[in-house]
Amino acid sequence: MNVLKNGYTWLENDDQMGSIPDIDKSEVLSDSSNTGLYSYTVGTGRSKLIRANKTQLDSPVTMVDVDCNGFKVFTNTDAVSETIMLLPNGVDGDRVNAIITSNSGFTFKANGTETIRYLSTVSKPGGSITSLSIGDQIQLDWSGTQWLTSVLGTSWQLEIS
Repeated sequence: MNVLKNGYTWLENDDQMGSIPDIDKSEVLSDSSNTGLYSYTVGTGRSKLIRANKTQLDSPVTMVDVDCNGFKVFTNTDAVSETIMLLPNGVDGDRVNAIITSNSGFTFKANGTETIRYLSTVSKPGGSITSLSIGDQIQLDWSGTQWLTSVLGTSWQLEIS
């Protein structure tokens, strides 16, 4: 394991990072409040997905714009109770990805008056979407007016009232 400035770490031969010789390890795509594996800007312009694990001990997690760049996948491995992720104010191009790895509950909550839409169903303002099923996945994309669920597992529940 290698340690960078600001406490970032990477595993040079880790399967998720691979061993890419031209990684500029000073270009971290995440802030120090997150744990897990981090992605680095690669000289060829490619980036790898990042796994950021969160549990009830981190909850509620106030997400920031860098968490919504589409290169991070949130998991809840080892959580023993619900993990709550607070979405930031949506900005064009924002994308959030998650895979449920613990059946203790993983919730994404919209900010303020923003809503979350799944097909024709829209959450209440500041509503949330939750899953308790291992293997469920979600992708939330900011549409300019609301968070759209474009990839969804089988048992997500939308808070509508």
